Amino acid sequence: ASRAYYQNMEYEKCIEVSRKALNSLKRFVDEGGTWLRWRIAKSLTELDRLKEALEYYEKVIEVRHDWYMYRDIAEIYLRLKKPWIALDYLCPAVLCDEPNSVKASLYHTCYKALKSNPEMALKHAQLYYLLRRQSDYPVAREIEMLDIDESMLNKRELEKEIRDLWIQYKYKNQKICHGTIISFKKDENCGFIKTENGDEIFFHEKEFKGTDIF
Repeated sequence: ASRAYYQNMEYEKCIEVSRKALNSLKRFVDEGGTWLRWRIAKSLTELDRLKEALEYYEKVIEVRHDWYMYRDIAEIYLRLKKPWIALDYLCPAVLCDEPNSVKASLYHTCYKALKSNPEMALKHAQLYYLLRRQSDYPVAREIEMLDIDESMLNKRELEKEIRDLWIQYKYKNQKICHGTIISFKKDENCGFIKTENGDEIFFHEKEFKGTDIF
């Protein structure tokens, strides 16, 4: 019923039945409770009750880490005129493992959030444009008006540039530390590093750049 009300744009009813389920049911399968909260958050967003929506979204991303959930939160902060907060949610969305081919709308949101940095905003608009054209989907009017020349663009280079930007953003406030690999599971390509401060940090082999671990 929750899903049906949302799809039928009956947002108040969706919120009502979803809350009733959350309050009355003791157990859920397949993260059902999380999906109910997600639909409440989306319905509240449609009703322009943005601060309430954020409360539900924060509970959702404690369990789920889907890129489109982070994008939706970023969109809310853009509507609240807080692009600097939107960036914190766009970062994990861009860096998630989902292929870019399904994330075109995310780069449109990045474009809107990065307008204070026109050069980087344009790169996101260009990638959005290429992804939409590749899938034969219509392009948002504000991107069409940029008159992007796709013949001058290299999709792979754009993807790398953008990913490198967000990796830098992710670690902008962190200090470089050094450590030693103390364990490594070759069959799972992961292990732990012990830092000079004695902390043990989990890592995956794909996080290493330029050289083999051993």
